[in-house]
Amino acid sequence: MAVVNLLSTALSNIETTTPPVLNQPAFVGANDFTAIGVISNGASDSANSTYRYFALPSNSIVFDVQMLNAANTSGTSYEIGLYGYNGGAVITNCAAVLAPAGLSQVTVRSVWTSVFFPAITSGSASAANVGLTLWQLAGLSADPVTYYEIVMTAVTPGTVGVAVALKINWTR
Repeated sequence: MAVVNLLSTALSNIETTTPPVLNQPAFVGANDFTAIGVISNGASDSANSTYRYFALPSNSIVFDVQMLNAANTSGTSYEIGLYGYNGGAVITNCAAVLAPAGLSQVTVRSVWTSVFFPAITSGSASAANVGLTLWQLAGLSADPVTYYEIVMTAVTPGTVGVAVALKINWTR
């Protein structure tokens, strides 16, 4: 093995290019925003039930999604993704771009716990997707200049109604 000294993209842009490449402000000190929402899911909710938490601009960059919840029944599975604004349908292949299916509510989360693991459309979640805008996670080639709703969807809902709080940290 060899000792390596690597630079992040932000440092590489300003230290190794001539002229220096300006970084996107989101990565070098932009203002970040936090929103918190609480929704109680029901004991008789069915698969594909949706819980709409936030509306964010399509050029937003999500840094984290955290969750608090009471214990639900075993076998629960939820996902968090993008839906159209004002009650719109799921954005094609984007139901799980912020947290993949398999997000369980079986264990109590009594402290904010990160569930953020971004994917591009129906692709695999990857750390390489951190820092992409919502429209990029949606697989688009340009910003549609709209809002997306951040929605948790029941894949396999629990049979106990519990309150679920989401906290999202983002910038643009």
